[in-house]
Amino acid sequence: MSGQPQQDDILARIARAKRAELQKLRAAVPPRAALVDLFIHRVYSPARLEGEKVVAKGAWSEPRVSAWIVRGELNKPLHIDLGPAAQLQDNLLRWRNEEHYPPRDANWTTLHLSAGSRLNPAPGAAGSVELAPVVANQDVMRSDPTPVRTSADFLYGPVEKELLISGLPRVHVTVTPREPGGYIAAWLYDRDPATGAEKRIGWTSMSLRYYEGGDKPMTVVPGQPIVAKMEIQPMDAALPAGHQLLLRVWVNTHSDRIPSPPPAVLALNYGGSVKSIVELPIIERGVDAYFEPPQPK
Repeated sequence: MSGQPQQDDILARIARAKRAELQKLRAAVPPRAALVDLFIHRVYSPARLEGEKVVAKGAWSEPRVSAWIVRGELNKPLHIDLGPAAQLQDNLLRWRNEEHYPPRDANWTTLHLSAGSRLNPAPGAAGSVELAPVVANQDVMRSDPTPVRTSADFLYGPVEKELLISGLPRVHVTVTPREPGGYIAAWLYDRDPATGAEKRIGWTSMSLRYYEGGDKPMTVVPGQPIVAKMEIQPMDAALPAGHQLLLRVWVNTHSDRIPSPPPAVLALNYGGSVKSIVELPIIERGVDAYFEPPQPK
């Protein structure tokens, strides 16, 4: 019963907030319209840990309000400002408002996988590397007769100024599967060249049966090159000036479930006329775009 007074206090505060928002909304409702109901929703940000040390306590966001409104003039749209369309926190823990997500003013930038483990604005000399999955016992599958690598890294930068990537980057790479299927993954990292430290900022993976994208499985023919069209999960990440963008391509094996079909060795091709690229939605935001969110007391 010790938690009951605390829960009653939370419910009382929610009721007070709902009454206050209701008064504001009623004042904003135009003539010949009626407010049916409103909903207050909040997002909880869990505590942030560094090792076993709590460096930031968990906290609830400010209440956001959604409302059901009906009006007599049904042929006219009804607009009520309920705040920004999206509030984003980037990998540097900075908050800002956006009118749309993904942002519509992104400058899409194409980088080509190139020799020398580089990402370049233009394609370079043709090359290829064989990739093998790591199986459950951490042994590496090997082709016959030459051992193959488990991943291939490609670097861009260091960047001269902050690089802000916001949206869903695309990774389209040409691969030659050695079996009638398999998996592939691509991860993006923020790399500090001074220390070699890497922080993952984006990821994607796919079964090669869906190399065209969408939900229709395709036939994978061993030895026949295909373009695996992957899309990075939604992200909002900034690379500080002097850092590098690292693309790591590897054979994903989904440790939480049995792969179907089994993972297989494949060749990653790049350069020349081969399409192996990463496309980045890059935006620019000034320091005035960021705000300090409410902090727990």
